[in-house]
Amino acid sequence: MTVHAPPAARPLPGLADRESFFAAQARHRRASWKLAALCGLSVALLGLPIAMVVSPLLIGTAILVMDLLSLVAPAPDVLAGISALMERHGGPGGWVVIYLLVALPGIAVVLPTWMVAHRLLRRGGVGGVLLGLAARAPRADDLEEHQLENVLAEMALAAGVATPRLRLLDGPGTSAAAIGNDIADATVIVSRSLLDQLDRDQTQAIVGHLVASAGNGDLRIANLILSVHATLSLLEAMAFAPVNSDVRARLRAILRAAHSNDPAAIDALPRLSLQVLEGQVLGVTGDGSADPAVRERRRRPVRSPPCGGGAPTLRDRTVQALVSPFVLTWMLLGLCRMAFLSLLTDPLASLLWRRRRFLADAAAVQLTRHPSALSQALRRLGAVVAPLPGGPWTSFLFAAGPRRAIGAKPVASFGREFGLVGVDCLPDEDRRIERLQHLGADAVRGGSSSSGAGAAFLRAWRVVFAVLVGGVWVASFALTTMASMFGFVMLPMCLIPVVGLPHVLLRTTIPWLLGR
Repeated sequence: MTVHAPPAARPLPGLADRESFFAAQARHRRASWKLAALCGLSVALLGLPIAMVVSPLLIGTAILVMDLLSLVAPAPDVLAGISALMERHGGPGGWVVIYLLVALPGIAVVLPTWMVAHRLLRRGGVGGVLLGLAARAPRADDLEEHQLENVLAEMALAAGVATPRLRLLDGPGTSAAAIGNDIADATVIVSRSLLDQLDRDQTQAIVGHLVASAGNGDLRIANLILSVHATLSLLEAMAFAPVNSDVRARLRAILRAAHSNDPAAIDALPRLSLQVLEGQVLGVTGDGSADPAVRERRRRPVRSPPCGGGAPTLRDRTVQALVSPFVLTWMLLGLCRMAFLSLLTDPLASLLWRRRRFLADAAAVQLTRHPSALSQALRRLGAVVAPLPGGPWTSFLFAAGPRRAIGAKPVASFGREFGLVGVDCLPDEDRRIERLQHLGADAVRGGSSSSGAGAAFLRAWRVVFAVLVGGVWVASFALTTMASMFGFVMLPMCLIPVVGLPHVLLRTTIPWLLGR
């Protein structure tokens, strides 16, 4: 009788495969700098089409303002200047100069908008996250929560940083996150159920990961990423501000809260930052309360034709002509979000954030000297079925999340779920554990690693899946980019009846009637 030997288990890394946590941190930092440079380039590429979307409205406004001023005093003809510029630089190389000059007004709006969004998140982002997650202070009569405070103080002392504040979450999710602007005002949020799922060593490892992440500057990176999403939310609201008084009041409140030291504005910071992160600037009124009428006006900014099926009146057509540039601008900003942010910037930022998680893991091993505890904690947190607390704008801040099947919805993502292709911001659990094994962690029971034919099939399936996802990504990026380019051509055409006719009246007809 032939006896078949059981398949050999995947061997643990030997001494020759071991890596010190210092070498691992240096390697992850080098990779982070490269990915950060790519993210900066992608944001710059994102800013140019957004500026091109915003510029036509600004140029049209400048044309009308100068035409009105020309009735009382000599004022330059902006439209004539643009025509002369196009004639002077009509060659292939000259069009690049024209595009850049046309984008300058949009750049002059996009950059200050980003500064307002970034300042708002820095001033009220922590309070907004705490408000959205309903985090609470530790209970003095809970021994485990008191022990958690001691663990946090130990990790901060080992890292040589100030002890972050501690808040806890009551709910089904099991994980922990660090929020704030930097390590000086960091807050560690821990799910209460995590204390029941993990032992002290494993809890210490997760807390060490968060303290190391905050100490490495990940909170500043997170704020920069969120500020890009918040900027687009504000720009989308600004597109409707000229035709919606509620949105104008909302934007004024945001601007006042970002720069004012008034006590009322400071008290409103957490609520305002939370609503900006959730993309609700168009769906709330000036006092912050939900208003279905505002949402209805956003969905249907133009008055519908009569219910009887009659032809639209002259008033309806006039309103449609006046509002169409703002509606098209809002739609183009959404296309830019999909084409450039969700399909270009977000995937690169996800790679950067996953690399920062590996860096924090290696730093946590340095603080605890217990890589096995961290690998065991990651395995236990991955087995939790409940989703991460909060929305997409906070999910990526958590140390670990539940396992995700191939092709399933991402566990953690940046900003609103607006894109066509979702990318996880948290690295795969098995990859993190494998890297921890190179740092000296023991084997973790319950892993999904396989060997032999099963491992080969899994690798082949991952390659096929990566090719399919890459094809979908390329097709989506191409389609949305083409739609954006088409919109860029249509937007000036929508401005012709709004700007062209008043321009002719103000520059020729009215002066002729006045005898000038």
